[in-house]
Amino acid sequence: FQDLTPAHLLLVRLLAGPDGAVFGVGDDDQTIYGYNGADPAWLIDFRQLFPLAGEHPLEVNYRCPADVVESVDRLLRHNVRRVPKAIRSAHPDSTGLHVAVPSRDPVDGTVAVVRGAIANGRGPSDVAVLTRVNSLLAPVQAALVGHGIPVTGGVGAEFVERTAVRSVLAWMRLGMGLWSGGDLQEALRRPSRPMHPNVSTWVTEQHDVDGLLRLANRLNNDRDAQRVREFALDIERVRDQVATGGTTADIVSLVRDSIGLGGAVQTLDQSRHGMNRAAQSDDLTALEQLARLHPDVAGFERWLRDTLGRPWSPGGVVLATVHRVKGQEWPVVVVHQADADQYPHRLATDEEEERRLFHVAVTRCSDSVTVISGTAPSPFIAELSTEPPERRAPIVSSTSRPGRPATTSTAMKADPKKKAGEGLSPRAAEAFSRLKVMRKELAKGKPAYTVFDDATLERIALAQPSTLAELGSLRGIGSAKLEQYGAAVLAVIEDVLATDA
Repeated sequence: FQDLTPAHLLLVRLLAGPDGAVFGVGDDDQTIYGYNGADPAWLIDFRQLFPLAGEHPLEVNYRCPADVVESVDRLLRHNVRRVPKAIRSAHPDSTGLHVAVPSRDPVDGTVAVVRGAIANGRGPSDVAVLTRVNSLLAPVQAALVGHGIPVTGGVGAEFVERTAVRSVLAWMRLGMGLWSGGDLQEALRRPSRPMHPNVSTWVTEQHDVDGLLRLANRLNNDRDAQRVREFALDIERVRDQVATGGTTADIVSLVRDSIGLGGAVQTLDQSRHGMNRAAQSDDLTALEQLARLHPDVAGFERWLRDTLGRPWSPGGVVLATVHRVKGQEWPVVVVHQADADQYPHRLATDEEEERRLFHVAVTRCSDSVTVISGTAPSPFIAELSTEPPERRAPIVSSTSRPGRPATTSTAMKADPKKKAGEGLSPRAAEAFSRLKVMRKELAKGKPAYTVFDDATLERIALAQPSTLAELGSLRGIGSAKLEQYGAAVLAVIEDVLATDA
């Protein structure tokens, strides 16, 4: 019952009317699909929804060892919005919870647990490795395959086409001298370098670093010239790292930290709060771990595609995200990468749901569960052994969901007679005019509104953002448009402000 959406709940109430005779079974502590509209209130407020209902508590956990049940009970009592209950294990003297010492290499720790379980007589299908997001399965998958251990699930070769991964691979190819217009375009956009769209096109037509430097010397706009030079020098840095024997991990670190891809994708991720899938920063973390598994730069991409492209093996170790396995169980479970940025996930908006999600992960085992973390463990790990700071009575009526902004009943309405761009200040009007020119160039024959509509251009002209984060906060600027057109927009605004100064 805890997984119902509001539409499902309404349908049930309509079908059960007028006497509301409904028999509902659920666990509010397993409400983990909030992005679909599921809410623990369906069970917290069951008597209000169905006034004649009685209660039949199911308080015995028949699956997990006693210490697991006791620990997650303690964890869940840190939540406020839940049905009062006292869960106990059907196996009172059993133990099975293991929390590994935080490690710089959580992949190695997870693989060691899996190999140990198999060495002790467990079949591969008796073991499951669970993560908060699917991209973090990729390095575990590659490591297990490298040890000859079959796997079921994980990620496919499409991982290589994810934005952050694709960008790093483009930088690697440029560093190895494998130039193409597509790789130049990819690297130029990530991290973003605001410049005129025509200059971006000219950059992709060059064939080496010298060509980029000659282009920079021909440009009249000093800002664009400087950014082309900086781009050329960044490619030269990657090339030098490759030429002097740098490992794959060295290249990933250089592109992420020194060149700035890591900060760029974090900015793009900020526009995706409330998401429930891997963010680009998660993809970079996974790629960094994969790079340590295959140090040879020249062979890395082929190895990555071949390893992740292998068909899954029936009866292999199960690799899955926690969202995919609710209701399932295995004798041995590893909760992999239980880090502070994963539980709760850095982009999540409901901490209590994230705590419930961690509870679901830990309670998939019938024999043992091992929690593996990096150097910054999730705070939920400590809560497994720490009582809540104070004994608060659970909320028995739910009127709002935590982490959701309050709504208002009033809204500013635009004047329907006013055309976009009218009544702007001189600077904003100039920005609006230049943005329309930019939009036409970016549309390349498509209808202009497919890039931005006039109302969005007016909001940009009024706000005059100076960073991708500021631009992404505006209505009408989704993550895809921010990534595709953000650099060009910022270049226009920068030009306007420079002219005005």
